[in-house]
Amino acid sequence: MANTTETSRAYRAQLAYVAAYQLLKDGAPFGVLLPSTTVNVSSTGALINTASPVEIGAAIRLQLHVPGYNQTLLANCRVIRVEEKIPAQKYWLGLQFERIDPSSAIEILQRLETMDIRNLLEELIKMGGSDLHLTTNSPPIARVRGRLKPMKFPILKPGEIRSLVYSVMSDEQICMFEKQREMDLAYSISVTQRFRLNVHWQRGQVETAIRSIPAKVTHWEKLGLPSVVIDWTRKNSGLILVVGPTGSGKTTTLNSLVEQINEDRDAIVICLERPIEYIHQNKKAVIKQREVGSDTLSFAEAVRRALRQDPDVIVVGEVDDAETAQVVLNAAETGTLVLASFHATNTVQAIDRFATICSPEQRQQATFQLASCLQGVLTQYLIPREQALEGGLALATEVFVPTSAGRNIIRNGTLSQLPSVIETGGNAKMYTLERSIMDLIRNGQVAEDVAESFFALARNTGAGN
Repeated sequence: MANTTETSRAYRAQLAYVAAYQLLKDGAPFGVLLPSTTVNVSSTGALINTASPVEIGAAIRLQLHVPGYNQTLLANCRVIRVEEKIPAQKYWLGLQFERIDPSSAIEILQRLETMDIRNLLEELIKMGGSDLHLTTNSPPIARVRGRLKPMKFPILKPGEIRSLVYSVMSDEQICMFEKQREMDLAYSISVTQRFRLNVHWQRGQVETAIRSIPAKVTHWEKLGLPSVVIDWTRKNSGLILVVGPTGSGKTTTLNSLVEQINEDRDAIVICLERPIEYIHQNKKAVIKQREVGSDTLSFAEAVRRALRQDPDVIVVGEVDDAETAQVVLNAAETGTLVLASFHATNTVQAIDRFATICSPEQRQQATFQLASCLQGVLTQYLIPREQALEGGLALATEVFVPTSAGRNIIRNGTLSQLPSVIETGGNAKMYTLERSIMDLIRNGQVAEDVAESFFALARNTGAGN
């Protein structure tokens, strides 16, 4: 359908508000009240989403329900833009406000012009922040060099975060989120600025944590990864585990390893992610990136299907259930190199949990498979740096390389012996997490009192042996 050029207007904030409208005839509403949602809104106009088209130039009466306020905003509008959204069979209507009731609503709309997720993310970038937290009854909070800093925006009212977040979600994503109550998704504000959103509920309110994704994949040396891990990526088959607690940079490490494979190897690399964060461009390798939830229904099914797609390397963003663990082991045993991330605090806990996540009847077989196909375990932590170094995070790692002795320990289930194998495995390029943390302390990267809690995690195997 035809479009018109919109008149000059205030900045329109990208906000998804519940709305409804009626056609006006001789200044009076007539016909049925039609439901809609806003795409963006300002003090001078709005763009709304509807299933019913309206002619350009038509007069309508818009009812706008703004979260955090006890009144409905009423606006007489002129339709200045109509756009058909194919294949969704929906329409975007561009509206210019001609009169707003009550008049105090103009102040509300002017405030909303600043409440735009793009504005918030651009400010996060200016601050040099890594994360943005949107919490009800609090201003937006940025994490900058490991420290939390309130941003110079108004306190978020109940319902406002939902409108902010829903404005960047598709109808399918909104439906899935409201069923599952949790969702991870990626969002871009430009070709070089990409973000990962975790959307969740907290005390009846939609809230979100947003992580800034660097425009380029960071080189493994700059991340501080040990070179032995790059040796693993040149293997033709087997399993590489990248483990650590939540927020330890496992996804960044996996993508750095994928990029190194991309530069080194003539290979088909199938990356299974939830969501896709970094975008890889083909170099020597062909990189196929599939998002769980949109391109495929589950990690387990995607790995199973990937084996029929001529893969040299399969990258699994998260192993979190028995079915995924089992198909990962099967793939690693049958001539494919598999890189996978897994939540664990050290090598012993990683191997123990990877085997025990499988069902009891498959556990012994999984242990033998793991002993046979494991190529290495990289454990990593991000520890706050000394404030004198302008904050930030330092990477501490543990490396386990499965020697004959190590494989026998895994096979026999005597995992309590693994720490001594790692401690004495310097010739095989192994070292413990404790040693890595001590090196950071000696080099003045982290303070001893800050590192103490990470020592405790390093020592807690959580294994039953």
